Amino acid sequence: MKHSIIALVVSATFLSACGGGSDEKNQAPILTADAASTLNDSAVTVDVLANDSDPNGDALTISAVGMPDVGEVTITNNTLVYTPSAQAMGDVSFSYEVTDGELSSSSTVTITNQQSVTITGIATDAPLNNGEVTATNNNGDVLATATTDSNGRYSLPILVSENPGYLVLNANGAGDQSHVSLVSRVGNFLDLRALASENDTNELSDVLLLESKITHVSTALSIMYTEYVNDGGEASFDVYVAEADFEKVLGLASFIKVLADNEDFSLPDGTDTVSFFADSEENILTTIRAYLNDLGLINEDGTYADTYADAINTARVETLEDDTLQQSYSESSIAGKTFATYNAGAYLATKGSAVYTFNDDGTGSKSSAENYYNIFSDSVSWSVDDGVLVVVNTDATPSLEFPPSPSNYLEYFDEETVLQILAADEEGYSAQWRIEKSPVSESFELVYENGGNAIAYVSQVIELTITPAVDESYGAPKFVTEYPQTYTSIYSDTSEAISLSREDVLASPWVVAYNSEFEYSLNDPEGNPITLEGMVSDYLTFNDDNTVNSRLFGTQGSWSFDSGTISLSVNGKSVKVTPFKKQNDYLIAVYEYEEAGNVIKYAADMHSIDFSLPESFDVTSTPPMVWASTLSASLFVNDLPLAEDLWSYYFDSDGTAGRVFAEIDYSEPDLPVSRFVDDSALYNFQWQQEGDLLTLDGLRENSAFVFQRRFKWELLGVTDSGLMATIEYQVGTIDYSDGYSVEPVGTVPRLNFFMPLNLEEAYPEIWGNTEINGLNTPDSQNNRSVSSLELDQ
Repeated sequence: MKHSIIALVVSATFLSACGGGSDEKNQAPILTADAASTLNDSAVTVDVLANDSDPNGDALTISAVGMPDVGEVTITNNTLVYTPSAQAMGDVSFSYEVTDGELSSSSTVTITNQQSVTITGIATDAPLNNGEVTATNNNGDVLATATTDSNGRYSLPILVSENPGYLVLNANGAGDQSHVSLVSRVGNFLDLRALASENDTNELSDVLLLESKITHVSTALSIMYTEYVNDGGEASFDVYVAEADFEKVLGLASFIKVLADNEDFSLPDGTDTVSFFADSEENILTTIRAYLNDLGLINEDGTYADTYADAINTARVETLEDDTLQQSYSESSIAGKTFATYNAGAYLATKGSAVYTFNDDGTGSKSSAENYYNIFSDSVSWSVDDGVLVVVNTDATPSLEFPPSPSNYLEYFDEETVLQILAADEEGYSAQWRIEKSPVSESFELVYENGGNAIAYVSQVIELTITPAVDESYGAPKFVTEYPQTYTSIYSDTSEAISLSREDVLASPWVVAYNSEFEYSLNDPEGNPITLEGMVSDYLTFNDDNTVNSRLFGTQGSWSFDSGTISLSVNGKSVKVTPFKKQNDYLIAVYEYEEAGNVIKYAADMHSIDFSLPESFDVTSTPPMVWASTLSASLFVNDLPLAEDLWSYYFDSDGTAGRVFAEIDYSEPDLPVSRFVDDSALYNFQWQQEGDLLTLDGLRENSAFVFQRRFKWELLGVTDSGLMATIEYQVGTIDYSDGYSVEPVGTVPRLNFFMPLNLEEAYPEIWGNTEINGLNTPDSQNNRSVSSLELDQ
């Protein structure tokens, strides 16, 4: 009986709780949707119960939570803790369930994931005072805006909840600087966010983000990239910059600086330094020349007037010396690295440029093979002093000259020493002087670096020694001094080299450049071969069996490939070739070989000959059609040589030939070119073509001397743009009637590209004054001058 009463009480209580037999029903919790936000991947705690309630006043508990598409959520202490995925952006929602112990309800939480970064830097050509700095995305939408202080400094906080993609910083001047607009492409936002995270900061200054410096240099790169894309280029900005010609970048940057700073070079109303190019339908160079022509600053021969030349040169120097533009070296950015310098043009690069190797212990080496008679590998020490790389030569190899007079070097000595030198010169110790120049030290100030490619302003100290060129036993006086000089160095960190595969090597023949001797026979009575020495361009075909065929020497060698380096053995020479940079349509590589126990490294180009010679290709051409050399392509305007730089050939159908070039009065070199001349009559040139070999023979003869010469062109093919690729070389002998003898002269085999050019169309006024066969053979017993230009072309 007792147990039954107890059971009844329990049962009644239960029924009451379920509403049976009572007026108070239990109701489900009432929930309100929640919202929160995260910043830079940090977790957020959402107290979802804070705005939820229970009609019956029952205690609420989070009983379940759904999993979001992005990130994770957990129930912690009756709250929800949401942790976003790395670099998460945008809205994400998930559900949660709350119970009062008996009944449950559900609702949602919406999280807005945000990312932020603050970019701090400087906007400067001259610093933009009170200028506006904006960050825009791919679509040009403005993400953030800031104002510069009197020093051009700005702080730009960027907060986004969706990926803006690639960011561009724009700086626009105010007041007197309203015509100045500068641009810097800083990179993908997520990469910037990662950089900030790696450095445990939310602020990216120009120490971490060099692109936060909005300058005329960054503006030049942006304008050049825009033109590249408009012309159909598909590479990313970073890839483009890695392959950019820094001399062109510096030239355009200097022009922008002239527009920004020089009152003599004003822009039309409503135009700024960026829209000046963006609004033009012409390419960059044509736009600049049209502007200068309107100002009367283009001479009749197409060269620049002195006013502009002075302004642009001043802007260039100021750019290189501007401390606010310069970046800083660090020991970690130098130790263990190899820097290869280069001078690259549109079609070719200088061969033999210096290579610096920096060891971890502060020692290193500098080597070069730019001059066959001055190949060296010198020991150096290095250090970084206040962001400047200092290289000290510990056993420098001097460069040598033997001029007939020391007059060109007197400016480097004090007045008393100059008098001693002049006295020694008057005593006539020798017909020549020995000039030695030895580098003492070099200080590199980093102007710009991207992807391992850099441009630096170098201050060099040279030890100069001059002495009469006689045997030391004669006791000739020696004069020694030091003097400073500056130059611009463009180089690449080869540790960030491009990737070349064995398949790439096998895909086509290549032209490589290595030091060698080359025997060449002139068709003289004795038929004696003449040996030329220097940097030889050789056409090599790499075979899958690891043999390699040399077209130039007609021999077969061997090759191997390992980790991007070609080890080559051909014609008795062994050299390693490691390409590190793509430049236009060719590669630049570090070449390495041993000589006299020294490891010699130098930089030179290498060319994939992935084009061929058309069937029955014929070079026949009659003026005004000529084949123009592109060796001076760095000076071309609108892809054409200036009249004064033209050097061209024609090959007439009757077997005669000639070279056409500008007539220049060297007594008045500033006079504009008025006509072209040719030397067919002077040398009696005759030519013939057999397949892919062209031979040009010349004979210049008078009562003073006989100058016999022969040119050969190995025709390699025609590029997609119509350039004829050749390996050209020449040799000549000069015999004087009075018995005076000179060594044979010549040019070692070198790669050259020739463009078909109609002189009448390209230079109508000059062509109108031109008379082909206009040079005569001088007849003078005293004529011993065969110009260096003649011998080099």
